[in-house]
Amino acid sequence: MLKDLKLLAQSRQSSKSAIANCILSNLHQIEQLSLDDIANASFTSKASVVRFAQSLGYKGWTDFLPALLSERYYSDTHYSDIDHNLPFNQDDDIDTIIQKIATIEKESIQDTADKMDANHLNSATELIKKAKRVVLFGLSPNEYLAYLFKRKMLTIGKVIEVSHSGEFGLTSSSLQEDDVAIIISYSGNSLSIESLRYLPVLKNNKVKIIALTSENGELLQKYADISFILCTREDKLKKIGNFSTEKSISFILNTIYATYFKKDFFSNYVKKVNLASKLEEDR
Repeated sequence: MLKDLKLLAQSRQSSKSAIANCILSNLHQIEQLSLDDIANASFTSKASVVRFAQSLGYKGWTDFLPALLSERYYSDTHYSDIDHNLPFNQDDDIDTIIQKIATIEKESIQDTADKMDANHLNSATELIKKAKRVVLFGLSPNEYLAYLFKRKMLTIGKVIEVSHSGEFGLTSSSLQEDDVAIIISYSGNSLSIESLRYLPVLKNNKVKIIALTSENGELLQKYADISFILCTREDKLKKIGNFSTEKSISFILNTIYATYFKKDFFSNYVKKVNLASKLEEDR
């Protein structure tokens, strides 16, 4: 919700922008303000404030306020005041930079973990276990993270393919009902993006789709059978690096690997140890 408020605050919709700015400016004392206070401070009306809450999916202000307070509490208890887009500045010394990067990466992992559903994770692992083919789709740099996941899975005998940019259409057309597509897209909201362009093809072929996307990736979530939500703290136009997103994606893929490993723990452990021993002998 706070991300939606920030987007509205930057929008050109005058009344919504004014109300969103008023809420954000008074976020830590918002429960002390009446509808009249908010209307006056934003130069709007009580009716506009109610309609604002309704535009975000709530019946009115009385439904909106508790949800806002819950979101505020979550943000206050999970995040520092470090900007994930610009976590350090030119005046920070090396020790400060070390601690700031460590902080945002820990925050990203915990935020991702809090949004994960154990049932969804178990279902995703079952789909991967039963699938004839599992193909990962992701544009660079997400493609590199996909290769790390592919390598981990290969050590326990599960073959994962990584589709290359320029071949997404061909790969998507070759997948069938017994296959799984794992799609990584932070934005997840436009079929013009190459990694999402062939979602209708996958759906038409009855391919199971596992999505890794942001809270705003509604298009990808609509097509997906199972969705995992990434830490949504970066702005692609403002960030200086993918610190948060990379850590979030890696955490989800690592958790899928760990859950898959657990399903046949002893057998997978033996495979892993035997492979490590053989590779060491061949060096």
